[in-house]
Amino acid sequence: MVAAMLRVLSDPIRIRLIEVLNDRGGATVAALTACVPVSQPGVSKHLSVLHNAGIVSRKPQGMWVRYELADFTGLWLIQQLASGLATSPASSSS
Repeated sequence: MVAAMLRVLSDPIRIRLIEVLNDRGGATVAALTACVPVSQPGVSKHLSVLHNAGIVSRKPQGMWVRYELADFTGLWLIQQLASGLATSPASSSS
């Protein structure tokens, strides 16, 4: 399970989508497409991966679907790794 979660979180686009959803509280595919350098079908595919992993939920809103974080474990892990990398000796020796 850990390896599967790390695979889901290993993509920079999915990391960015998680961050945007956290910041906004939720968003549609169209709104998320404006935040990443990927086409709308690409964003949909990434959201599907996140949904299948249980990280995001889908909520129909009329003609649109709103995505929201359902499990904040992925966000927490991303934040912990980023914090650890920022303070590691290797990051300051560049």
